[in-house]
Amino acid sequence: MKYRSHPDQKLTDHLNNIILYDKEDDLFYRCVLFHDLAKVTDSFQTYIQDTDNHSSNPHAPASAIIYLLNHIDRHLQIKKNDLFIFNAILSHHGKLKSFRYEYGNDILDYFKMDLPIQQLEEIYTKDDVVNYFHLQEIDISQFKRLKRKNRDLKFSIEDYIDQKLLFSKLIFADKYEAIFKENHHKTVNTCKIGTLHKYLQQHIKKDCNRDKVKDDILNRYSDKFHIFTLTAPTGIGKTLTSLELALEIKENGGLGKIIYILPFTSIIDQTYEVFDAIFKDSITKHHYAVSFDEDGDENNDYDRWKFILNSWNEPFIVSTLYQLFFALFSNTNSDNIKFQALQNSVIVIDEVQAIPFELWKVFKAILPSLSKKLNSTFILMSATMPVLTEKTVAQELTDKKEVFRQKNRYVLKYFQSNALDDLAKAILDQYHQKKSVLCVVNSIKTSKLLYKKIKEASENSYCLNSYMFFEDRKEVIKNLKDKKSNNVSNKILISTQVIEAGVDLDFDVGFREFSPISSIIQTAGRINREGKKGISEIYIFDTITKVYDDTMISESRKNLFDALQSNDIYEKDILKHVEDYFQALDDNKGDSGILRDIENFCFDCISKKNHDAFRLESDFIKSVALGVNLKICEYDYFEKSKDLKIYERKKEKEKIIKKFQSYVLNIKEKDLKALGFELSFSDIFGIFYIQAIDGIYSSQSGFLLKEEKSEFSFS
Repeated sequence: MKYRSHPDQKLTDHLNNIILYDKEDDLFYRCVLFHDLAKVTDSFQTYIQDTDNHSSNPHAPASAIIYLLNHIDRHLQIKKNDLFIFNAILSHHGKLKSFRYEYGNDILDYFKMDLPIQQLEEIYTKDDVVNYFHLQEIDISQFKRLKRKNRDLKFSIEDYIDQKLLFSKLIFADKYEAIFKENHHKTVNTCKIGTLHKYLQQHIKKDCNRDKVKDDILNRYSDKFHIFTLTAPTGIGKTLTSLELALEIKENGGLGKIIYILPFTSIIDQTYEVFDAIFKDSITKHHYAVSFDEDGDENNDYDRWKFILNSWNEPFIVSTLYQLFFALFSNTNSDNIKFQALQNSVIVIDEVQAIPFELWKVFKAILPSLSKKLNSTFILMSATMPVLTEKTVAQELTDKKEVFRQKNRYVLKYFQSNALDDLAKAILDQYHQKKSVLCVVNSIKTSKLLYKKIKEASENSYCLNSYMFFEDRKEVIKNLKDKKSNNVSNKILISTQVIEAGVDLDFDVGFREFSPISSIIQTAGRINREGKKGISEIYIFDTITKVYDDTMISESRKNLFDALQSNDIYEKDILKHVEDYFQALDDNKGDSGILRDIENFCFDCISKKNHDAFRLESDFIKSVALGVNLKICEYDYFEKSKDLKIYERKKEKEKIIKKFQSYVLNIKEKDLKALGFELSFSDIFGIFYIQAIDGIYSSQSGFLLKEEKSEFSFS
C-alpha cells in the first residue's frame, strides 16, 4: 500500500515495526494492525503532508469502529478481548476510556454517537486496504445496538490487567516507533551480583549481626514465590540486602529489569548515589523534577530521552510510589505508558507503609495477578509492614520476632504535656546535657512555632519542613551530620514528617507528636540508628494538630498510646503493637471502591480515587513559585516559540519550567492569604507566583507564617 502513517514513513512499515515489540501476542498484533487503519483516508494523507497544518485529523474512532464491527458475532455480543482491542485503539491518543461511567463519556455512551460515516465508507472503497486488512462487509446500523446487548458486562482483576497492558504496549510501541523509526529493542539489566559483592568487601565494614540477618534473608528466598515481604527494623541494611536479592532473582529468573520504588522524591538522590557507586552509569532515576540532557547533537535528542525516561524503558529504574501507583491506576496516556515496563521485572517497594491507606485493599487484591500476568517479582519492605499480602501468596524473608528482639536501641516514653513551652523546655534540657535532639510534629505550623521558641535559646538548632526549597532542606541535613558519619552531635532539629523515611541521621534523643504507629516507628529509626548509644529515649506527646486518618489514629491510640501512659515500650517489644495495629486496620479499613470500579471498567473513577488518595491538588493548597517572575518566563517562552511547531513549543515550555521547578512549593491557601496581597497567576505555566521573596521566605524555615515573619533576616 502507498499510504503514509507519518510524513516520512509508510503505514505498512510503521505497523510492521510496532508489531515486532511483541509479535507472539495475538491480541497486541490485531490491535496494532488496526490502530492506524483510518489514516488511509485522503483527508489524512493530505493532512500529514501539510507541515503548516496544526489542526487535528482524528483517525482512532474510525479505526476502532471498523475493528469492532469486523469482530462481533451475529448476536452482537462483544468478546472481552475484542473490547480490549477496541478500547485501546479508540483511546490511544488520549486517556483510556471507561466502559461505564455515571457521568457519561464512556464506551456505552459512545455506542450511541453519530458515526464518522464518510470516513468509513471511503475506507471500504479502497480495494488495497480491504484486501490488506481482510475487511468484511459491515452493517454500520448495528453499532448503536451494541449498548443494549453488552451493557451488563462485568470485568475481573485479570481483565483489568489485560486491558491496561494492551493499552500500554500499544501507546509505548507506537510512540517509540514514531520517534526512532525502528522496532523497539528491549534493554536488559546487565548488573551482576558479583560486582555488588566486590563493592561490599571494599567499602562496607563487617558487622556480624547485620551480616547474619542478611544471610538469613537470602537463605529464606525461594523461587516458588514471586511476592516477598521483608519486615525488619531500621539499621539492618535493607537497601543493599534487597539489591542483592533483586539481582539474584533477576539472574535466576531471567528477568530483564529492576525497578526500585521509594516513597518520596526527596530520598531518591541518596539511594541513587549508593547504587550508582556500585553500578556506575547503569541506574536511571525518575521523578517529576528530574532534568533532561539538552546537549545532544540532534534536535530531537531531548524528546527521545524524555520519552525513554518517562516510559521506564531503561533496565534499572529508581522512582517513587507516586509514579508506580499512577502507572497502576491512572487512565492517562502519560501514566499508562509505564505499565508495560513492569513486565519481566524485579520490583522492590521500600517503605510500603507509605502507600496511601485508601489503596491498601485494592493493592492487596491486585498484587498476585500483577505478579503472575506480568511475570514479575515484588519485594515489599518496611519496619512497619501493613497487611498487603495474603500469607499463602507471599513469603516473609525474616524471622521478624527474632530480628526485632535483637534490636533494642530505644524506649518509647509518655510525655505528659503537648504545650509548646513545655516541649521547648524538655528539648533544651536534653540539649544542655550535650545530647542531639530530634522532635517530629504533625504540622508545618507547629514545627515553625516550636522552632521559633528553640531558636531563641539555641543557635545550634534547625528546622525541616515541606515549605522549604529542596536545596535548603539538603543543606540542613548536611549541616546536621558530623563529618564522615550520619551521627548528629549536640544539635536540635524540629521537623515534620519529611524526616521519617530514608533520611540517614542518628540522634541521641527523640520527641514525637502522637501519630499513626508506623510514623512513630519511622521517627524512632532516626534515634540511636547505629545502636551504639545504649538505649535512647523517645518521648511521645499527645496530638497538637490533627492531620491523619481517623481510623489510623484510633487504632494507634488503642494499640500503643493508651498502653504507653502506663508502661514504657522498648524496641524489642514493639513488633506486637505494630502487627496488632495493622491487623485492626485490615479488619476495619474502609473500601475506596476501586475493586467495584474495576468490575465496571470505570477507569475515570479508578484514576480519580488514586489521585485523591495521594491528596494532590487539594482545594486548599496552591502551587506557588517563590522569588520567580513568571512574566519574564512567559515573555521568554513567547519569543522562543514564535516560529516553532506545536510539539516544539511544548518542549520549549518544559525546558523553561525546569529552570524554576525547584522554587515551586505547595502552600496552604490560608497561609497564603495571611500575606495580605493577591497572588499572580501564569496562564502559560498553570501556577501562581510571587516575584519578591524578601519578607516571605527564610532559608532557615521556608515560607514564613504570619507568626514568625518578623523574626528572620531574609535571604
